[in-house]
Amino acid sequence: MKIIKTKFNEVIKFENLVFKDNRGYFLEIWNKKIQRIIKKKFVQENISFSKYPYTFRGIHFQKKPFQQGKLIRVLNGEIIDVLLDIDSRSINYGKFLKIKLKKNEQLWIPPKYAHGFLTIKKNTLINYKVTKPYNPKKESGYSILDNKLKIFSTKLINKMILSNKDKKNKNFH
Repeated sequence: MKIIKTKFNEVIKFENLVFKDNRGYFLEIWNKKIQRIIKKKFVQENISFSKYPYTFRGIHFQKKPFQQGKLIRVLNGEIIDVLLDIDSRSINYGKFLKIKLKKNEQLWIPPKYAHGFLTIKKNTLINYKVTKPYNPKKESGYSILDNKLKIFSTKLINKMILSNKDKKNKNFH
């Protein structure tokens, strides 16, 4: 497993080593080394399937005390993962990070980030573990349509498929 630091030090990308032969393949997706790096326990595991490219899910987060750290893994397809630092005490507050993830790559997202992703291939399947249980009363989000964030170009935003709920997310600014 290859560990890759990102522009935001606490966000870590993991590239899994895939061992292939004539029968198929094998890969290790979790071990104690990752646990020591992340230093969190997971309480829930989820699957997200998106049929079409340009599907955007997010930018979601859970309010205190239910903030979730997430370990995102692409099982099929490809995404552009979006993280927005929402910790007002952070030097990166209000800044975002975009990271491309391909099949069998993982990303650790600490609890201080709002999170979303854009599918760039059809039939994209995402698996993710979270450090706190989902609480619908503490759910919130920011809009990918926020002109001041400028995470994606207007041309790309116009192609996006959004849920009605995500269309109603508030602007960050």
